[in-house]
Amino acid sequence: MVPADRLHAADSVLTLSQLSGEDRGLLQSAGMLGVRSPDRGDQSFVYNSKTGEDLTAQELERIKKKLSPAVSLGPVQGPPAPPRESKETNELNSALERGARGENIFEPMGPLSSDYSGYPLKGPALPGAGATVLRPGKTQVEVDLSAHNFLTRTVDPNGRVTQKFEDHRLQLKVGRGLNTSIPLEVDATFRIHDRNEGFFNGFIVEAEKMLARGFGPDMINHDRGAVHGTINDVTIGGKTFHDNATSGLRLGDFLLAAKAALSSPPPGSYIPTLAARAALNVAVPGPFSSGYWTGFGLSMQQRLFGNLYAHGDARVTVPLESHDSRGLPYAPANVGASIGLEYGITNNTSIGAQFNWQQSAYEKTGIPPFDDAYADVTFGVSHKLSVFAHDVVVQLWGKEDVNLNARQNGSGAMRPHGDSDFAAGIGFKFAF
Repeated sequence: MVPADRLHAADSVLTLSQLSGEDRGLLQSAGMLGVRSPDRGDQSFVYNSKTGEDLTAQELERIKKKLSPAVSLGPVQGPPAPPRESKETNELNSALERGARGENIFEPMGPLSSDYSGYPLKGPALPGAGATVLRPGKTQVEVDLSAHNFLTRTVDPNGRVTQKFEDHRLQLKVGRGLNTSIPLEVDATFRIHDRNEGFFNGFIVEAEKMLARGFGPDMINHDRGAVHGTINDVTIGGKTFHDNATSGLRLGDFLLAAKAALSSPPPGSYIPTLAARAALNVAVPGPFSSGYWTGFGLSMQQRLFGNLYAHGDARVTVPLESHDSRGLPYAPANVGASIGLEYGITNNTSIGAQFNWQQSAYEKTGIPPFDDAYADVTFGVSHKLSVFAHDVVVQLWGKEDVNLNARQNGSGAMRPHGDSDFAAGIGFKFAF
């Protein structure tokens, strides 16, 4: 029997009515639930039927922990359990716990930096971008070196386009994360160009000559190899624009942008990362300028499974001028999109594939290289290394035009657009 002086002690014996249904079932299934009455009153007290010891709240918690570690160890008669957390909250907590334990998590290194949309025949076009936003106070410098080959001869009743040159580009981009209520990043980008005959053009021409000798002249359905020297001529209405075809360094436009984070989950989360951006292109007069324009974009990064991530970007560009330097009219707006996959081979190395598509910036001119949309595929590898305790991401990539539907006209077949045939480059991202 339970002594009366123990009924009000801090470790008083529990009554049957104080046990929850879950606790009662747990003790019964373990064969440990005993019930007896005190020497006064009408309450039924419980005890451990295996040991004969009275069952206090402290003893009950010890038994529950031993029998069922997953059971909540809250008070016997406490407030109801909190509502079940959402999937998103669980993912956030899981990612934070992995980070707190110091686990290595693959962090995607972003889309490949090959998308230099617009130059030289497509006019204004906002390039693609990643979905991550720099943390407040963090600065990132991106340096991209690339070579883009242009080898096109288009003869059309409405105009003629002749291109044979290689464009070497140095792009510098500086970004800074701002301390605002919404994570915000501001960027400034500019390019330096150099044009010459290049390596790729000579390789392509010679390769096509070999194919023609082996499979016949019909294998090569355009006369790109007949164009000699470095040239970039556009003839419209009998007037020819040479576009400074001579070699030499030239400064490109300045692009100013601001990007805001719409969703920025921790690394390893399945919650999508989203960012919106606005940009303004400031023209620098010369052959590499696409004029004044503004653009808006929405970027996404989504973990699919394991170390496989998807990158996506949709954008619209609005020219601030009515026509280009040749007098060709711009459309009120044009759109573009990118989609790509990145797979982490290790936590510091990934491979990627990317598809870019861009609408022409012009109203219909009747000249296919100005009118038609263009697209390309890019393959590359990214690697992260540590330099003086700072992360440096290196990207190697190659881009190939996928507008393969050459079209016939009175003067022979032609490539139906003015984007580069092939391009390759290397990029570096320094964050500090």
